[in-house]
Amino acid sequence: MPAKKAVVKKAVAKKAPVKRKPKVEEVTHREIYQRVVEVEGKVENINMRITGLEIGISEMLRAFNAAKGAFDVLTFIGKLAKPLAVLAAIGAAIVLAWQNLWKHGI
Repeated sequence: MPAKKAVVKKAVAKKAPVKRKPKVEEVTHREIYQRVVEVEGKVENINMRITGLEIGISEMLRAFNAAKGAFDVLTFIGKLAKPLAVLAAIGAAIVLAWQNLWKHGI
């Protein structure tokens, strides 16, 4: 079995970081003010959009609540339908029996 060769790592000289002078932007008071005014305009635009969304959502909620009320009424009518159908059938039977007796006599 051959002998393993030793792995020799070469020392890599690290370069010292280059010191650079930081770039200093000269920003005037007027430029800062213009930026602030621009940001305020954007914030106002966002607030107007949010207000529009709130109005739309409140209208949707109003419509859903109205639909819920309509379904409650329909549920109530559905609960009354079976007893009303029974009463209508009994009434129709009585009317038909009366007409039959009236035509043919007792």
